[in-house]
Amino acid sequence: NIEFGSRKEVDAAFIDIVQVQGNKPASMWISLIDGSDGAVTTDNQSRDFANGLGVGDKIDIAKITIIRGTTEINVALIKDAEGYRVTGVQQGDRIEFEAVDGKVFDQVLVLGRTGKFDIGAFGTLEPPLIPDLVLDFAAKATDGDLDSAIASWSVGIDGTGIFDDGVVAGIAAPLVASSSSSMLASEQPLAPEMHILGEDWVDQDLILV
Repeated sequence: NIEFGSRKEVDAAFIDIVQVQGNKPASMWISLIDGSDGAVTTDNQSRDFANGLGVGDKIDIAKITIIRGTTEINVALIKDAEGYRVTGVQQGDRIEFEAVDGKVFDQVLVLGRTGKFDIGAFGTLEPPLIPDLVLDFAAKATDGDLDSAIASWSVGIDGTGIFDDGVVAGIAAPLVASSSSSMLASEQPLAPEMHILGEDWVDQDLILV
C-alpha cells in the first residue's frame, strides 16, 4: 500500500542519466504537474493515487539546464503536446529544471521517444535550511579618568524552513552590565548610554526575527 499525509511541493528538481543505450541520440520530454494534496491512507485512496498519476495542473518550466561534468548547458525551451523537449541526452548528464514564477509541482513526467536511456536518480533542488543564529556582543565605555562600564547583549536571527518559527533558540538570559572605578559609588557618573535600533542596551535584549 501507498500511504502518506501530504505531497511534497517544490519549484525545482533534477534527474540523473546513468546509461544511454544504442547509437541513436536520446531525447526526452519533461512535464511538471501539481496534483491534489490529499492524504492517502486507505486501499481505495492508494488505487486512486496510482491511477491518477499525471493528473493535475500543468506547470510551465522557466529553465532547463544540463550539467555535464563541469559544463552547464542551457536548454532552449521548446514545448509541445508531450512537454518540454530535451535533446542530445548523454550518459552521466544531470538535468535540472525550474518552474516558472516560483510555482510548485509534486509530480514530474518524463517521456522517452527517441533513443534509450535509464534514469538513475531523481531529487529536488532546495536551498539548505539555515538554523537559528545567536550573535553575542560586548561593549566597553571608558571616560576621561578611565572609569569604565561593560555590557553584553545577544542578537538572535530566526532561521528558515522548519526553524522559521518566530522563536530564536539559544538567546541568553538578560544582559550583564558591570562598571569599575576608583571613585566612591556616590561620586561615579552615569555610564554613557548606547542605543541600538531604539532599544536601551541596559534593560532589554534585542531579538531580530
